[in-house]
Amino acid sequence: MRQLTVAFLSLLLSTQAFAFRDQLTVQRISQLKQTLEAEAPQNRLAHLEAFKDFMYKRLNTVELPEDILNTPDDDPRIEEYRSLTEFSGYVNLISGKTISAASCRSSRQDIVNTANTQGAEASEAVEALKILNSLCK
Repeated sequence: MRQLTVAFLSLLLSTQAFAFRDQLTVQRISQLKQTLEAEAPQNRLAHLEAFKDFMYKRLNTVELPEDILNTPDDDPRIEEYRSLTEFSGYVNLISGKTISAASCRSSRQDIVNTANTQGAEASEAVEALKILNSLCK
């Protein structure tokens, strides 16, 4: 557990760890992190919730193959959707009720625990942790 947490923290220092390539989402993530760092703490949660809404809508507009049942798992469209869905799940683990040291610790632990139990791709969790760090500054 400690090794995975250290790995996450080292990845946090990297510039970009996206597994997905959706440019609109990548751009919105960058804008969100900048906005969260610039805004007063009392305004940050509204921006986080707006981003969660964006992700929900974005996932509903991703084009998937028409014959999804017969599409290989490694199809780039399936991988993109899977990655965006995973990232959105991590972002939704960030508490949108309050910003406090306790809520930030709890959200961070929820993301790390979920990544550990799912054996998930670390890059999506890392990006969610970057958003959390911007929110909790």
